[in-house]
Amino acid sequence: MIQRVTCWFVLTLALVLAMGPAALVSAQTSAPDTLALETVVEEALRSNPEIAQARALWRAAEAAAPAAGALEDPTLEFMLDRQPIGAGMDGEKSVSLTQMIPFPGKLGLMTKEARREVESSREMARVMVRRVVSEVKAAYFDVFMLGSQIAAMRESRSALDDAVAGARARYETGEAGQQELLLLQVELSALDGEIARMEAMARSSRATLNLLLARDA
Repeated sequence: MIQRVTCWFVLTLALVLAMGPAALVSAQTSAPDTLALETVVEEALRSNPEIAQARALWRAAEAAAPAAGALEDPTLEFMLDRQPIGAGMDGEKSVSLTQMIPFPGKLGLMTKEARREVESSREMARVMVRRVVSEVKAAYFDVFMLGSQIAAMRESRSALDDAVAGARARYETGEAGQQELLLLQVELSALDGEIARMEAMARSSRATLNLLLARDA
């Protein structure tokens, strides 16, 4: 009886996994969600805060680059000489316009440095996108695989529960010994413990995916 139930579990798991990750499986239930992997990745690209921050730094560097090689704004000054009391307001006035001229070649170096900063921030944004997408895919497949295994184990538990009920009935009528019933009960208890462990792992994977997608837990 135990061998038959174990074979049923393995067959069920194989069939479920053979379906492939056609949908995202919820960590709380075995029912698949409607989100495909591509949809989840697109959501991460839109919502992940680390990607948003890296892209903002890139845009800021691009916006600041044109001004890096430009001259500083000129300074306009207006001066009025102080006159003795009673002399009226017809004192000498002067206006000056000054422009800071940097050392030759400095503006060119500043322009190159700004361009390097743009390229660096662009590459950092690309690296961040690749890292987050990789983590999203890993969490997605963890949720799917764990959900599939939990579904298969629940099917096996249902069959094993029926087997326990049958063994109990045979024991009560004297058709079978107590050993068969005890062995099946031990098997059922072990399977319940494994299901609980897998469900905890699934919740953790779902929480990781929610974090990457900036969703509420």
